[in-house]
Amino acid sequence: MPYVTQVSQEQIAKDASSGTLRVHWAFGNLIPNVIEIRQPGSTTTPAVLFASVAINTGTKTPTSVDFKVSAPQFLNLVVSPRIIKDGQLADKMVDDFGSLQVWESFSLQLAPFTVAANQDPRPKQNVHAPKIGNVDISQGMFTVHWESPNVHHFNATLVPSVIPFQGQVELSGLDRSFTQDRVREGHYIFSLQGCISGLLKSICSGWVQREIVIPPHMAFQTLRVGANAQDKWVLTMGNRIMVIVNDGRMFVHEIANNNIGRPFRLVGPRVAANPQDRRVVVNGNRIAVILTNGDVFVHEISGNNIGLPFKLVGPPVATNSQDKWVLTLEDKILVIVADGRVFAHEVTSNNIGIPFQLVGPAVAKNGVDKWVVVMGNRILVITNNGGVFVHEISGNTIGVPFQLVGPPVATNSQDKLVLTIGNRILVVTKDGGVFVHEIGPNTIGSAFKLG
Repeated sequence: MPYVTQVSQEQIAKDASSGTLRVHWAFGNLIPNVIEIRQPGSTTTPAVLFASVAINTGTKTPTSVDFKVSAPQFLNLVVSPRIIKDGQLADKMVDDFGSLQVWESFSLQLAPFTVAANQDPRPKQNVHAPKIGNVDISQGMFTVHWESPNVHHFNATLVPSVIPFQGQVELSGLDRSFTQDRVREGHYIFSLQGCISGLLKSICSGWVQREIVIPPHMAFQTLRVGANAQDKWVLTMGNRIMVIVNDGRMFVHEIANNNIGRPFRLVGPRVAANPQDRRVVVNGNRIAVILTNGDVFVHEISGNNIGLPFKLVGPPVATNSQDKWVLTLEDKILVIVADGRVFAHEVTSNNIGIPFQLVGPAVAKNGVDKWVVVMGNRILVITNNGGVFVHEISGNTIGVPFQLVGPPVATNSQDKLVLTIGNRILVVTKDGGVFVHEIGPNTIGSAFKLG
């Protein structure tokens, strides 16, 4: 992790109703402005921020914080580095490759921890078991409901587990339902017990169970991306895959970890629906539509809303017959011509700059060069045999290409598109499957399929 590489916790003091924790961290190669420590929320309980620590980026201190919490209680703390921009905590932060990622992706999870008090408040009576009620089944998911006397927490298991190696999970004592998504066809056993926390251990009820049957027509199906005949443009913005159909409607899949979210439509005017709309690229939070005459129209994306299009002022972009690839890198629109020269238009606010040629070797001029994408400050060229060659871009200079080490990328006949999100190459197949390669400084990871 670029900001925080290690975290640990310990209890350093306790009294009858509270305990003092000390959380330590070690910085990575990037230094945040703030370290936050919180208890994540659940469907029924909000998250709790226990500490927010200002960091001296010059001295790289402090590296720990003490704070008091009520006790006894069970915690699953998360340590989150944050960056301050324009006086506010930024929603996105740069990673090791210079790409913007959501701030939550840099958080580290501490091990589950029980905060002890001086006295054991355990009740001496037995804990009554919860009573499982209705089970709601919808497409690819189910929700179990139960009734229970007041407890500190619930333990729950699901066999077989939908999430690999999940095992037993702990739920809040306020929870009265459990939802599992991405459930495939089959028989599942959900087990539940209620627990009251003590100083050294919890007193728990007996287990209660419910069998859940997911029929084939209600099972989760891996979501497809860009597989419909009307899907014309497929782009990425942040952690989203955006699909623009022929009539200009735009649908979004959120990518969380290794899962593809269900598509939903963004609200706003139609995008790239005209016959003269020749190319579509993403530049920050903007979608730029380049016409056959080189005019550039922009839609700003804010949350789930599409802004009205407006024209950028400046010279035409990519109107020549030899203009082969159009990409964006930071504040530049890059045009790569057939002989490998790279021309850049700087985009400042709503203005397009006069094109100028980047200095350096030719890019993607060979007949075997099949795909060209941008990742951070790099141009990646993928050849017919799956080799990936990298040009580092520094200012207005193109670096000498070098090959990444690893398995071939996008060599199958069904591979339809190549995209990037963060440090990942995404290969979209004709049937809508999405396969991922994690990219290191000089390496390619093995491909795996998003669920």
